[in-house]
Amino acid sequence: AIQISISLVYFLRFSGESGAVNFRDRFNYKLQSKCGSYANLEVPLNETMDRLLDETFLEKGIAKTRGLKENVLMVVVCLLAKIKMMIIGPPGSSKTLAVTVVEENARGEFSKMPF
Repeated sequence: AIQISISLVYFLRFSGESGAVNFRDRFNYKLQSKCGSYANLEVPLNETMDRLLDETFLEKGIAKTRGLKENVLMVVVCLLAKIKMMIIGPPGSSKTLAVTVVEENARGEFSKMPF
């Protein structure tokens, strides 16, 4: 679980970096060699983030940005894997919002939507 979480963090964080293509290509190649067929983590990862936010209650006016999707996914993954995390980023990159959204949606029977 720790290896998957760390790999996922690096995979998401290298989205705009110059080394992103090289890292993602190498990651997908390694995944392909283990799975035996073409593997591209990008597609299922984007689908997972979209589905997660579709099942999440968001207050009116909150945009489903890529940053929010990534941060919510990482908060959920780290919570489920019981791994401590620190979200670092510039102001306005949905760090606090992501934690708040997960906290508001993970209240069990008291949540506005089943999470």
